Amino acid sequence: MLEDLEPICLGINMNQTDAMCPDQALLTFAGIFLHFQKHPKSAVAAGMKKWIEKPWKALNQPMFVLALILNPFEGLSHFGDKAAISAFTLNTILLETYRRVRSRPPKTPRSDIAQKKYEEGQQAKEKAVSESFLSYLSSKGPFEDWEQNKGSSLRVHGDNPVTVWRNFLTTLFTAELADFAILLLGMSVNQAGLERNFSDLKIKQSRLRNCLKLERLEKMAKVGADIHASQKDAGYVGGLLAVPQYADLLEANEALSKIEGELSAVQSALVRTREGWRKEMKKWICKEQEQNDDDDDKELPNVVYGHQRSKFLPRSLELLFTGRKESDIDEQIRRVRRHQACTEEGRLMELLVDKEVDKARIPDDGELEGSGDDFEGW
Repeated sequence: MLEDLEPICLGINMNQTDAMCPDQALLTFAGIFLHFQKHPKSAVAAGMKKWIEKPWKALNQPMFVLALILNPFEGLSHFGDKAAISAFTLNTILLETYRRVRSRPPKTPRSDIAQKKYEEGQQAKEKAVSESFLSYLSSKGPFEDWEQNKGSSLRVHGDNPVTVWRNFLTTLFTAELADFAILLLGMSVNQAGLERNFSDLKIKQSRLRNCLKLERLEKMAKVGADIHASQKDAGYVGGLLAVPQYADLLEANEALSKIEGELSAVQSALVRTREGWRKEMKKWICKEQEQNDDDDDKELPNVVYGHQRSKFLPRSLELLFTGRKESDIDEQIRRVRRHQACTEEGRLMELLVDKEVDKARIPDDGELEGSGDDFEGW
């Protein structure tokens, strides 16, 4: 149970941070999916994989896939053989996404000459992005020596891909691709920061201060953000945001007097008995089953990105990250299973061989019964 909760809790906590980028969010989805794919209970594995695939299908998959590929520390290493990824397919996805991101309507109508000039400029930028992206995938040109120097860059500058792409902004051949990669890798995939801004503005513009103008409200928000950042750098925020554990709440609740305990028993959210936990678990299970039934009735349609339907995406996590490739964890699991599959006869044979090789050895107190001179064979 704890082994199954750990990847889910880590994924939730990671996705709630402001620094969560699309590439790491996709790896979180893939990690949870691969974890439950190897689950010993087939019902749990099938249910969890289905549960993870639903939010992934509703996301803007080209953004996440391109962000993972444009991360020079990750690249194509995490995709499985079933993904059937080719350089030309990825190049088509990149150009479609680039057009959607860069296609902004003009503030004022353009003339025919200005529109033609604009289209020629966009076509030149798309060509530069395509050529540099193909060079990036094939590790040619400016990216030829990246694999050799990746380790030193990781030790000195860390694993931030934006730092790597900033070095390519000064090169004309890779400037447009680097700018687009920095845009994708710098996006935040959650609304935690936005919700904090709403809460902060709600405090500043209260019922008694409802006549604040937008300019003053913006300045107050910036000053508050600067103060929060300085306090975070100084280490003051960590103590303020410390959340007590469940055991601490339980001890504090037990320290109350009987009268206070009786008064607060109705409002207490703590569950102390096994019967209470069973009731809570039954409520959660029923609620989850009802939600799954509703989701099954409302099947998500195929996602259309922009005006053109992507032929490669959307694609399930199973097709993207499963295949013949095995990680070190899978290899370790196979070794453990092979070791557990060793029979009693095999262990006895190993003891006999060891006995013949080293007859002068000192007998072991933990030696198996029947492995010495009393062994009668089969």
